[in-house]
Amino acid sequence: MMKRIRTLGVALLALVLLAGCQSMEKDIVPTVTVTGESEVGMAADIATFTVSAECVEETSDEARARTSLMVNSAVELLEKEFGVTEDDLETGYISISPYYEWIESERVLRGQRATQSVTVTLHDIDRAGAVFERLATVDGLSISSISLDREDKSGMESDARRLAVENALLKAREYAEGLGLSIGGVVSISDGSAPSYSVPLYANVSMMRAEAAYDSAGTSYYAGEVSVYDSVTVIFRLAK
Repeated sequence: MMKRIRTLGVALLALVLLAGCQSMEKDIVPTVTVTGESEVGMAADIATFTVSAECVEETSDEARARTSLMVNSAVELLEKEFGVTEDDLETGYISISPYYEWIESERVLRGQRATQSVTVTLHDIDRAGAVFERLATVDGLSISSISLDREDKSGMESDARRLAVENALLKAREYAEGLGLSIGGVVSISDGSAPSYSVPLYANVSMMRAEAAYDSAGTSYYAGEVSVYDSVTVIFRLAK
């Protein structure tokens, strides 16, 4: 009698486990995980570059005064001729240090070297070439390459996010169709990063001075586009 009860108990347990496995199989929903990507480009509307001055004088005060004079001359030119305001200017760095030269294998102090720079934001990028040419007439200045950007990229970022989601949905549908299935609801969505990329422009200062001196063709440049990239990872349910 005891043996029969044990056999019956084992059989019931097996039925329960089998029913549980079948229930679990019914609860499992197939999914597909995809990453959608997008890139949105628009024309730049601001240009940023750096103007710097460096000189060596006998004393620190003389070196500082001379570099300040050169930078102030550049700033005055930008404000008067191109409408640059104080909000468009930012002091980059100011430094003063001893300047040495090697003479007959001996390091000799020759004076004090001062360096000063200011970063300029230009809102009328069509005048970038003219700005470079005028600044090149101020002796002692160094002018960096131009970095382009957009002042407001919020609209581009919104478009990039929307297109990334659309790209994810397209990928998921293609995978599902390959399996003879269709796309169901969304299980989860994970936001990716959205860095922006600026297109730099390069200008040769010595070339500018030659052009200004000989009144040749104006400085030309290629604007390119500012791009915003975004990505998103989405998990979709699959349906028959």
